[in-house]
Amino acid sequence: MTTGYSDKDYENFFLHFNDEQERKRYRPRWSNVEAVLSLFDDEEFIEWTADFPTFPGNPVEEALESGDHVSLLHALKELTRRRRRGERGPTSKAKRAWRYPVHKAAFMMPEAEEILRWVYPEQPKHEIRDRALMVVERMTGVNTETVRKYLSRPKKDRRRLV
Repeated sequence: MTTGYSDKDYENFFLHFNDEQERKRYRPRWSNVEAVLSLFDDEEFIEWTADFPTFPGNPVEEALESGDHVSLLHALKELTRRRRRGERGPTSKAKRAWRYPVHKAAFMMPEAEEILRWVYPEQPKHEIRDRALMVVERMTGVNTETVRKYLSRPKKDRRRLV
């Protein structure tokens, strides 16, 4: 898919990223949604979620840190095991964060908003937020409405981890 934003402009944008005048000159137009989203295509999901909080009691993470392959296999098997109706308790925060990507998508939102606000300071906050939702959807695959609903919940909501 073509964005109307040349590779040379893209290269110049990142070359002059710290110079405000040159950055403004080479950045894609705000109206070109695909080109704005393509600025984040080279971003690594791992780097964005490196500071994601860890929750105690995650056997998979503990096994990965210790380097013990046997306990890692047991932990993965335990995560996928079906329990009978009476054995199920509330799912741990660690398991929920691992199983549902909406938590990491919500964690990435402030950073995406900050970058877009820095590149496009003249854009209104609600437009920056909408475009950041699109960026996060593109990186994680989580629907924008799902992330928007998640972030609209109070921080103390039981369904919200981040």
